[in-house]
Amino acid sequence: MTDYDMNIIGDYNIQGDLWEIMPLFERMGIRILSTFTGNASVDDIAQAHRAKLNLMHCQRSTPYICKRMEEKYGIPVLKASLFGVEQTSKALRDVAAFFGLEDKAEEVIKEEVAQVAPKIAAYRKKFEGKRVFIYQGAPRAWHWVNMFRELGVETIAAATTFGHEDDYAKICERVNDGVLVIDNPNSLELEEILTDWKPDLFISGLKEKYLSYKLGVPFINGHSYEKGPYAVYSGFLNFARDVDKTLFAPVWGLIRRGKDA
Repeated sequence: MTDYDMNIIGDYNIQGDLWEIMPLFERMGIRILSTFTGNASVDDIAQAHRAKLNLMHCQRSTPYICKRMEEKYGIPVLKASLFGVEQTSKALRDVAAFFGLEDKAEEVIKEEVAQVAPKIAAYRKKFEGKRVFIYQGAPRAWHWVNMFRELGVETIAAATTFGHEDDYAKICERVNDGVLVIDNPNSLELEEILTDWKPDLFISGLKEKYLSYKLGVPFINGHSYEKGPYAVYSGFLNFARDVDKTLFAPVWGLIRRGKDA
């Protein structure tokens, strides 16, 4: 064991997210002991109690295990979002501050931002004036708000399926005044939002995909992704690419939007 051992708790390695996340911390000099539960092995989890820090990514599914590990093994918890440039950079800086590796973190951030910034700027210009409705399980509803803002896309409505009070507080902190925030909307409510609020893009899960298509609203799968990974800097470019391909697919010019479609 080393003084720079860490667990990543609550990342499920969707389309290889962890394979983009882990190298950033490793470049800072941090060793990842366990990833709970994405890409995990029994042997890795058996070593998890030796870590100096738990980095909590999914802040809805894993607070309980993190709290238990803190009580039993004295492992402190740091909450993080690893989506988008701003949130990823903050996570790296927060972890670096814990371990005393600030200089290493700044080196990694500088290198990564330099690679993605020009492309993100081009997407931002292209997406100017676009509006999105976000409906996710819980934390991604507020993770995505900042990602879309970085791309120049305004969130006009947000919802979660199993979000708690703190999830909605974080959504409200991140969105502008007048945004519709709703808990666990049913199909009729979703149809009303899509037809009356007229978002340019709807990001949700697979069960909402076909309703969106029938109403002529461009759709992205934010649960298991389109062509990820979507995490950290490199994944943010994949996300922006999928937003671009979805918004500007020629098919949307061939159909009518709304209830009369």
